[in-house]
Amino acid sequence: MANVERESINFKLPKTLTKALRTAARERNTTATDLVIQGLHHILGSAPGTETSVEIRLLTSCT
Repeated sequence: MANVERESINFKLPKTLTKALRTAARERNTTATDLVIQGLHHILGSAPGTETSVEIRLLTSCT
């Protein structure tokens, strides 16, 4: 299994949005980071080099 390198990026988001994100992550027993990754894949589609990543496999198993 390929290991996908991660990079930290900071965004300024409205507090109400971050609160909703954390709540949704908690309800789904996942992390806010994983929800953001799923959202980015949904909007942007697949990115080269992520085809075998855990995020892609989890995303496709949930749909």
